[in-house]
Amino acid sequence: MKKNYLLLYFIFLLCGSIAAQDWNGIPVPANPGNGMTWQLQDNVSDSFNYTSSEGNRPTAFTSKWKPSYINGWTGPGSTIFNAPQAWTNGSQLAIQAQPAGNGKSYNGIITSKNKIQYPVYMEIKAKIMDQVLANAFWTLTDDETQEIDIMEGYGSDRGGTWFAQRMHLSHHTFIRNPFTDYQPMGDATWYYNGGTPWRSAYHRYGCYWKDPFTLEYYIDGVKVRTVTRAEIDPNNHLGGTGLNQATNIIIDCENQTDWRPAATQEELADDSKNIFWVDWIRVYKPVAVSGGGNNGNDGATEFQYDLGTDTSAVWPGYTRVSNTTRAGNFGWANTNDIGSRDRGASNGRNNINRDINFSSQTRFFTQDLSNGTYNVLITFGDTYARKNMNVAAEGQNKLTNINTNAGQYVSRSFDVNVNDGKLDLRFSVGNGGDVWSITRIWIRKVTSNSANLLAAKGLTLEDPVETTEFLYPNPAKTDDFVTVPNSEIGSSIIIYNSAGQVVKKVSVVSENQKISLEGFAKGMYFINLNGQSTKLIVQ
Repeated sequence: MKKNYLLLYFIFLLCGSIAAQDWNGIPVPANPGNGMTWQLQDNVSDSFNYTSSEGNRPTAFTSKWKPSYINGWTGPGSTIFNAPQAWTNGSQLAIQAQPAGNGKSYNGIITSKNKIQYPVYMEIKAKIMDQVLANAFWTLTDDETQEIDIMEGYGSDRGGTWFAQRMHLSHHTFIRNPFTDYQPMGDATWYYNGGTPWRSAYHRYGCYWKDPFTLEYYIDGVKVRTVTRAEIDPNNHLGGTGLNQATNIIIDCENQTDWRPAATQEELADDSKNIFWVDWIRVYKPVAVSGGGNNGNDGATEFQYDLGTDTSAVWPGYTRVSNTTRAGNFGWANTNDIGSRDRGASNGRNNINRDINFSSQTRFFTQDLSNGTYNVLITFGDTYARKNMNVAAEGQNKLTNINTNAGQYVSRSFDVNVNDGKLDLRFSVGNGGDVWSITRIWIRKVTSNSANLLAAKGLTLEDPVETTEFLYPNPAKTDDFVTVPNSEIGSSIIIYNSAGQVVKKVSVVSENQKISLEGFAKGMYFINLNGQSTKLIVQ
């Protein structure tokens, strides 16, 4: 009998796992970019395959959502945001509107406990209610100055059909005091469904928040609207930053009587027409196909970050980190007093080194990852000279007294053991230094194969790779070769790939031997000269 119970238990677990992602098999319609793929952000994604009600909220709900607004505001017009009107029935989220008396309504709402930030794709599958109320899937920053409306629909339109047949796709930028509101206007913000009311069926509503100045809207997997820089913040409410802040996700319904007709108490009491049904919500980040640029603790073994501003260029395959990137799966634990600059591409600077994060304060960068040994490469430098920059990892000093001249970029790497699922990197400045300044963080798991290869080449995992490490492209060059200094004429240079295979052999004819990199795929190689080896990283 016990075996039968166990069998039923495992079947239950299996069914729960299968149902956990109701969107399986539905591709993300947005393009993540060359060499990139979509990675699910589980902490803000939900199939709602559990029961939840006020006073009975399971961890599946409370770990991700709260049934209230981001602050104490109770809603627009005749709205009263109220927790009992947000519930789940085992397969869907219900956002309900019910009569509150005196012409007002109790309205359901949920707000994410975890924030999202571009680049990110977010989508729900939902069916709006048959009411004059607004049904909305949107995002809002803590300071309430930046809002993205992925969808805002009105299920019925008393006296006409115009609103019922159109879906509002928009965004807002605000000044809070004195209150000033901008949102784009015109027919392009109201997507027409060919005459069919949106309330008649479930639809998928998505938005790719690509960067601070680009929004792509999708309905049922089709791109229906793109918003670019000219429309994002033409009145400069945000001081030129665009939609750049980390933001909460909100799903709610609203009785917007400040500009819409009010729902009657009788209409609100009709349970067949007063529920905004949400089947699921899914959120994705673009990450490198190879694992480079990945940012979650899902077994990825490589994480590549290009540090800069919210809008500066990002090296292909890398993920942006700005001075406002707060630690979630990755980022700064404290963003106070961290600056960012884009120095431009003059003097041959490439997109890795043109932009930086910097600070005079000690700051921690964290990365969620699986336990193991990792090689961490950091690129230091700026258009100004920097002194005595230091890095510690997992509480151990790894790099000290790193100095760079004006316009010089230096890469240093080290290995570190992680046993708590999170890598902590501490950046600081020693005596005589003003700020630390970095352009890149590259984290790669060290496998047993790579350890054996290093040992075979006369290196150990503990050996620091300092001036003997090459990076291609060179920060100030774009030629398709690297130069190996102090080469012995008549000897041979052998290049191995990370699997230990010989990929090139060159006879040395110059003390500064040039090696062509034509045909080299991106990755890590090892240059061997007279028994001495060094890394070559081709990007």
